[in-house]
This record gives sequence, C-alpha cells and structure tokens, in this order.
Amino acid sequence: MADHIVFEIGSVFGGMFLAEVSQHDFGLPSNVFCSTLLHKVRFVAVLILSSFGILVFSFTDANADFMTWTRVLHRLGQPYFPATQWAPFGDTKTYWPVIGAHLITIAVLLSPGIQSVLSHSRLVWLGSISYPFYLLHGMVIRTLLVWMLYGLREPIWLYTKDGNGNIEEAWQTIPKPDRWMYVPSLAVFLIVTLLLSHFWNQWIEPWFGWLTLKAEECMCPKLAEAQKREELIEEGLPIANDASLGERVPLMSEITQQ
Repeated sequence: MADHIVFEIGSVFGGMFLAEVSQHDFGLPSNVFCSTLLHKVRFVAVLILSSFGILVFSFTDANADFMTWTRVLHRLGQPYFPATQWAPFGDTKTYWPVIGAHLITIAVLLSPGIQSVLSHSRLVWLGSISYPFYLLHGMVIRTLLVWMLYGLREPIWLYTKDGNGNIEEAWQTIPKPDRWMYVPSLAVFLIVTLLLSHFWNQWIEPWFGWLTLKAEECMCPKLAEAQKREELIEEGLPIANDASLGERVPLMSEITQQ
C-alpha cells in the first residue's frame, strides 16, 4: 500500500513538473549546425515518445493476455509496479496508462508543431468541455444510448430442456441490436453528450465558481480580498496603499506565508 501511495504522489508531482516545464521556451540555439542537429534529435525524440506513449496509454484494464503487446507490457511491468488488492503481482492496468500520459505530454512540450495543432480553436473547445464530458457521458450511456440500442426491441424467452424434452429453466432477455444500429446510435450519443457538456460549461460551471468564491469570502475573507487585489494588479489598475485610505490589504502570497 505504501508503494502504491508513493507512486500516486509521484504521478501528481510529475504532472506538476510538466505544468511548470510547459511555461518555459525550449528555443533552439542560433548556431546552424547545432540548430539542425537539435531539430533532428527533437524530431526523433518526439516520434519515439509519442508513439510509445500512445501504445502504453492504450493498455487494457482487463484481459491483458488476449493480445501479444499487452501481454508483453504486463510481464514487463509486474516486477516493478506496486501491487494492490486487485493486482497482487503488480498493478499494470493503472500505471502503464499513467506513464503513457506523461510520455505523450512530454512529446507535446517538445514539439511546436503538435502544440500548434492542439491550439486550434475546435480542439481548445473540446479541451474546455472535457471534464463535463467525463462527468456526463456515463449518465447518457445508461439512459439515451441504452434506450436507442435496446429500448425498442422485444424481449425473447430462452430456456433449457432436460433429456425428456421438458423445460428445466426459462428466462427472458433482450436480443442484441443489429450492427447497423451502432453507428447512428453512437453518433447521436456523441452529439448529445457534447451539447450537454457545452451547456454545463457555459451555464452550470459558472454557478459553481460563484458559489466557491462566496464560500471563500465567508471562510477566508483576507485571502479572498488579497486575491482580488492581485487580479487588479495584473490588470494594471492603480491600487491605493495610502495609510489615509485605511489599513493596507496584504497580498495573497503574504497571507499564505504567515
């Protein structure tokens, strides 16, 4: 369990490190030879990191022995990954995707081309609704998608017979939908979930932000005031610190250091 917690903490700090690194400019040197060489090295590194990252990130959460590549990764990771109560010989289904996500992120940080593609307005919009999509997709699957695939189908009876032809056991089930139904049903599911996620992001999320802000103002008034003050400073608005105007309001960084 201790190893499991250490690995989880390492994943969190790994994400924090990648977030910090993303704020730095990895400019190439002005020397032509070094610049060309580093371009090639960067291209190869991005290709390897992104390819292997996507492969590892796609590691299955069940039946790893069904495919050769998942079976190989499973055997490679078992001796090194912490064990859990669900995976006593190494929790590969949790840690391989985590490693893959970090490798993909590093590849994006090293590639201005990938960053440019991911900065497209449509992809930025998808990123902005990714968390609402995560919250809502399960509900839409269990309601709308299940109804489209199974709701209009008539249940059928299945039964088993003994050697004399008498019915031993009978049960009712819903038959699988025809294959052609999956394409339009999944398309409708995707469109509806995207629209609901956009609505959540535009109308519901701001209310939660407002409630959070009010809770901060009630429980931590000094911290909320300092945060407002720093926002005004970032906008370039003049801030009065004259003693005649009252007690100086400390900055948020000063409050957190106390």
